[in-house]
Amino acid sequence: MKELEKKLYQIKGVKILSQVKKESSRRATFNLASFGNDALEELSKRPGLKHKEIFDMVCEKEIILDFALDLAKKDSLKESAEKSVQKTLLLSEKSLKKINDISKREKIKRDTLASYIIFVFGELVKQEEEEEREGFIKGEPFISRVYSDLEEEQGNLGQEIGHDHPLVHAFGYVVTTCVMLQNAVRSHLDGTKPFDQDFF
Repeated sequence: MKELEKKLYQIKGVKILSQVKKESSRRATFNLASFGNDALEELSKRPGLKHKEIFDMVCEKEIILDFALDLAKKDSLKESAEKSVQKTLLLSEKSLKKINDISKREKIKRDTLASYIIFVFGELVKQEEEEEREGFIKGEPFISRVYSDLEEEQGNLGQEIGHDHPLVHAFGYVVTTCVMLQNAVRSHLDGTKPFDQDFF
């Protein structure tokens, strides 16, 4: 498992949650190892993420696909795998062909390769989310300080030019925006509402 964590760290700079091109699709049935199925169940909880995209994203990033292939060759998680689970998934024809070709060339069961592709994708998504969450945790105190400073400066400006001055009212929008940002970050951290950078 330490080797797995080390490799994940090495490829963490490759963003897994990126946009992929639309491709024609086909259904394919896999007998997924328990670790692959568990990862698929967790990924299915993420809004908007389709099964097809999991395979497309991995198959388009050779460094990640090579890692999944290496794990599949060693069958690194075989000992921890329980009974396999049959799943019919929708894949792009391009990704399905690539998986089939690799499976034949490397003499690896397609089910095993698919299980590790899903598992690796899931681990990288968790890694990205943990790093992103750490950024929110570190940034929240900074935003709180900025809000406090802005509120104080709005009061100072009001004393200088009059609290009813239009500039003071306009400055209030800046303060309100900062409050909204602070609340959005806190809601994201406590799991109440996902952070939306375009509208918070």
